Amino acid sequence: MAESTCIDIELPEFMNLLEAEAKKKMIKEVSDKIRPAVSDMFATEVRKILAERIDAFHEGPGRLNDEPAELVEPDIVQPVDNPQEIKKALAEEILSLPEKEAYQKLKLSLAQGKIDESTFEELKGLLSASAAHESLICKKCGRNLEPSAKFCRFCGTKVM
Repeated sequence: MAESTCIDIELPEFMNLLEAEAKKKMIKEVSDKIRPAVSDMFATEVRKILAERIDAFHEGPGRLNDEPAELVEPDIVQPVDNPQEIKKALAEEILSLPEKEAYQKLKLSLAQGKIDESTFEELKGLLSASAAHESLICKKCGRNLEPSAKFCRFCGTKVM
């Protein structure tokens, strides 16, 4: 079951003209109509705030407790026609970034609602596999190394 919250809304003055039962019925009818839109707006705003906090956190230590001077508004999440294209593009992007930046990009994408949790976990696993694979490649000549190698057999560079 989803968690919920209540929001106080001031009723228009003319609502006082209705009798109690009619007033209750009107409030329920309006509530039923606007609840989905308010839920969507709430989710969008929470994502924006989380994205801002993640951005602020990456600007420097202690930034989460400070009010950031200027935050870049994240893109408003629009429905995606092809989630596979988004996943593929994000996978290509994160694999081109250093590991720390790639994780930050993944977290930000999740917070902004661009990807769901299962896609986040899948791409995180891809990133981990890529990081493990990188350790088997010589940093100098780029050739594949044996897992137990201490030095590159091609160029002699020490493997870390």
